[in-house]
Amino acid sequence: MNGPSGVPDLVPPRPPRRWRLRIAVSLVTVAALVWGSLEFYDYAFVRCADGVRERGPREECVGVSDGSYPFDDKRLGSLMDRIRRENERVGKSGDPWVALAYFEPMTLGTGDKGWKSIEEELQGAHLAQLELNDPAFGHGDAPQIKLLPANPGHGSRQWRPLVEQIAGMTDGDHPVVAVAGFGQSLGTTRAAVEWLRARDIPMVGSTVTADELSDPRERGFFRAVPPNADETSAVVKHLRARQRKEKDFTVQVVKDRNQEDIYSASLLDGFTRAARRAGLRLDSADFEFMSRMGGVSNALATLADRMCRQAELPDAVYFAGRGRDLRGFIESAAAGWRRCPVDIYTGDDAVGMFFDFPWENEPEELRRFRENWRASEITVRYTALAHPEAAPEMYPGEKNNAYENFRQHYARVFGGAGRLLNGQAMLGHDAVLVAGTAIRRAARPAGKGLVTAETVQQMLGQVSETDAVRGAAGPVDFDEAGNPEGKPLPLVELRPDDQDGYRYLRVLKP
Repeated sequence: MNGPSGVPDLVPPRPPRRWRLRIAVSLVTVAALVWGSLEFYDYAFVRCADGVRERGPREECVGVSDGSYPFDDKRLGSLMDRIRRENERVGKSGDPWVALAYFEPMTLGTGDKGWKSIEEELQGAHLAQLELNDPAFGHGDAPQIKLLPANPGHGSRQWRPLVEQIAGMTDGDHPVVAVAGFGQSLGTTRAAVEWLRARDIPMVGSTVTADELSDPRERGFFRAVPPNADETSAVVKHLRARQRKEKDFTVQVVKDRNQEDIYSASLLDGFTRAARRAGLRLDSADFEFMSRMGGVSNALATLADRMCRQAELPDAVYFAGRGRDLRGFIESAAAGWRRCPVDIYTGDDAVGMFFDFPWENEPEELRRFRENWRASEITVRYTALAHPEAAPEMYPGEKNNAYENFRQHYARVFGGAGRLLNGQAMLGHDAVLVAGTAIRRAARPAGKGLVTAETVQQMLGQVSETDAVRGAAGPVDFDEAGNPEGKPLPLVELRPDDQDGYRYLRVLKP
């Protein structure tokens, strides 16, 4: 086309369409909008606190806290505030520090440990933190240690996002170098342990006793308490000695057949194997139930009725199940003020008989249970993981043994030592003390060695009889599977009396 002068118009050419740039800008814009929306959604609807998010169908606040988020302010608020203050002191000190996560359900539901047990275990863990950070206790002080309560949710069912979060905190200047605690021996606990073990993050169990958590071929999981195999071996030796003295001494077994509860499953398996090795004669009567299922109360009632109506009661009953179910069995056996004078033996979870009663004061239902239990004449004895009165036998000849130091420290910090009979505070303390000792040994005498999850795992593997950790519940040294080597177990009688509910009898050796 020509202009007025007959000269062609110089129309600038249209630039080529830059599709790639437009697409890239669009994608960046969309991504920014999505990211902003996700951030807003996370902050407004999912975020409970820094490091803690709502997870699962119950929308539980799951994650790692430094104590500033208490998970349950009513029950744990005061204790978490103590942990927060110590962690802040460590952070402001200017000294090198590393972190230790404490894996324990803190948003509870049916089947979890009771609130008192959780509180006492965390109290013990905090006491160990204070001892490790104060050179006056003789454990050194470099590096300092932050204690991070870590909640995997009800029944540890949200274990996966929690362990992934912990694994993401194992690098940097202040890494998480170990995990302690682990609540109950459940399938979810086993999954969390296996996941952390595969990533070389060392663990120290406080109250978990299921045998299958340990594996001599794959180190990484250690525990400050004997496994179920030791508990069952010890009680079988005790019962076999009674059977030798009394030729007609009869033993019956109540079996929980729920394989998902790895505590009960390994308790039954361990007792059966130990009885076979020791030649303990067992009655052939079949008493079985399935825990954590509908109708368990009816099943326990039927079992109790069958057992207590026998023409001749057994001299001993081994209850291969949890404390909650044992309470249901006793309530059924004592129905109608029936007398059923049998000696029931069981494992360490016997303390769970009292898990479900309300937190404050002593409720009417607990008083009624005690009265029925007393009238039934049922005796309950269990292999405890810790008991204050066992200390002289754990540390023979020592007046100022490790438990006595722990008791005095507990009294100074928490105002008395009245809650120590069930051993939960001692066990939380010892798990953190063992992990902390490995941290100090990884740092070497000068306290300047590189401390990582791998170096801590190496040092845990070096804890032996010659340099055992002096725990409140007794010395801890590990065998090739990461279990305490031949640690004695207190035999404790649970009583319906209010004042002497945990009566120490003697120590048993596995």
